[in-house]
Amino acid sequence: MMIEAIYPDWKVPPHIKAIQTVKKTGDISGFIKKNDSNFTFLNQTHGVNIVELPNNSRLEADASFTYAKQTLSAVRTADCLPILMTDTSGSFVAAIHAGWRSLSNGIIEETLKKLKTKTEIIAWLGPCISQKNYEVGRDVYHQFIKLDPSVSCAFEKYHDKYKLSLTKAAKIKLTNLRIKNIFGNSVTQDFCTFDDQINFYSYRRSNDSGRMVSLIWIED
Repeated sequence: MMIEAIYPDWKVPPHIKAIQTVKKTGDISGFIKKNDSNFTFLNQTHGVNIVELPNNSRLEADASFTYAKQTLSAVRTADCLPILMTDTSGSFVAAIHAGWRSLSNGIIEETLKKLKTKTEIIAWLGPCISQKNYEVGRDVYHQFIKLDPSVSCAFEKYHDKYKLSLTKAAKIKLTNLRIKNIFGNSVTQDFCTFDDQINFYSYRRSNDSGRMVSLIWIED
């Protein structure tokens, strides 16, 4: 079934707004300009750099956060896992681009180090490639395990390689950081960017694909 957009099914304060684009969403430049005239996309590098918005410098990062109203945090994906965050008081919003490199190297942990909140954090996991379609080499497995052995159960052995669940790895890391409020992919919703050709772009399916955008902001 073709959809026009995805809205996170999480329980957040009413002034926290978020949207996940799909193929049919189309051009969102007008929407972005209306909500944040100073917005620019991150130059995502599959690293662990995080920036606070608004920010006028070159935005080479894989996560952003803000405490400011009408300031969009956004990431672009096409198989990698987008993660949106806020807290129960709606004091901030954050968007994380969690591919295997940034996820294994601690993008979630590094983002949380930057956040200043007195209430419980809420996370939503967006559309990404599912484990059955995500074959990775032993180097990827060892990179994860070297830095965080607890994520070993996010891998399934597959011949001389592995199949990785990005959502499971993210949930393990979030749980280790005492985040209980986790929603979205493989929790309360189910998405696979590789399988669902109608609604999602997938780099693994077609490496010249477009990108989906995950946006979150604090409404004025």
